[in-house]
Formats: sequence, C-alpha cells, structure tokens
Amino acid sequence: IIIGDKYHLQQFGAVYKSELFSAGEYWYNKKKDFEKALWAYNIAHNFGQKSYYIRMRMASCKIRTDSVDRKVFKQGVSEFQSLIKEYPNEIGIKTSFVDATLYRHDYKGALNQLEQYGVSYSEDHWIAGQFGRAYIGINEYQKAINAFTFQLRESPDHFVYEQIARAYHRLGDTR
Repeated sequence: IIIGDKYHLQQFGAVYKSELFSAGEYWYNKKKDFEKALWAYNIAHNFGQKSYYIRMRMASCKIRTDSVDRKVFKQGVSEFQSLIKEYPNEIGIKTSFVDATLYRHDYKGALNQLEQYGVSYSEDHWIAGQFGRAYIGINEYQKAINAFTFQLRESPDHFVYEQIARAYHRLGDTR
C-alpha cells in the first residue's frame, strides 16, 4: 500500500470496504457529518460496493453538503433521479430524496416530491413524518398535526410528540 502497488491497494479496499461503509453510516446517522460520510461511501463504492443503498447515501450526502456552486447538489439530484428510474418501486430511495430535500429546508420541494410519488401520509409512519415536517415548514400547522397524529399512532416516539407540540404551539393552541 505504501509503495502504491495498485493490486495491494485494491486488495486492501476489498477487505475493508465494509468497514468504510460502516464508517460512512456512523458519520451519516450519528454525527450528521455528511462530508465525511460521502468520503467513506465514495471509497467503499470505488472498491466495489455498488448497491443502490450506497449510491442512495452518496446522492443524499451530495444534496446535503453542497451550498456554494450547487454543482454537487445537482449531481445528487441527478443520481437520485437515476436511482428512481432504475428502482421505481423502491420507496426508500424516494423517501431518502425527500429527507435530503427537507434537510435543506426546501419544504415546498419536499411536498412536491411526495405528491409526485403519489403517496399520502396515511400509508406509512415515515412518510407521515415527512409530510408533517414539510407542512410545519410552510406554516400549515393543522395539516402537520394531522400527519404527526397518524405517525404517532403508528410509531410512538418522543420526536413525534415534540413535533405535534411545536405545531400546536405555532397554531396558537397552548393547552
């Protein structure tokens, strides 16, 4: 590896690509350090980890990290669109794209995506949360409450209680 022997470098990557992927997942999920996660995913991908999941994560990181010239952002959008065409029935790719859009505070864009995908918040607790977050972002608090109430019935979680409380507070109901 030190002398740059390509064969040994490929062998190294083949052995450690799962650790690189795990490092990417740690930075993505736990630390929210999308630049480091993208770095790890890119290396794992270059060493042969070619699943749609890693490609989805790479696209998500690109959308979440680029704020200067939007070149990387556009690459991420294009990669998500390609993945959706390639795997049209894989809802996880679509919801990951929506989450990346919500991360950038593009609430109208996220709602447009959800509508384009033909989903409603009553289909899935995760999608309900996405609708709720988008509705809060565009000041549609009653719609957010409805979405979060469904999410809460399907998947009780402290985060959902906080989101409902936030929506009620912004709606003006402080009971």
